[in-house]
Amino acid sequence: MRGLVLFDQAGARASAEAPLAHLSMEADGAVLVLCLRTGGNVQQFDLARVDFHGRWLRWTAA
Repeated sequence: MRGLVLFDQAGARASAEAPLAHLSMEADGAVLVLCLRTGGNVQQFDLARVDFHGRWLRWTAA
């Protein structure tokens, strides 16, 4: 739980010039997701469809 608190605090200090980026693979449909935080703003981008074991990746982002 402490890690999430630290991550939220770092995100609150982030700015457009220095955003906080979090890259994750969501189990919901095996999607590679990039989350950018700039202070109170959060943007989420679905980058690719992926295999859970890394056998393949298909970019879906422009």
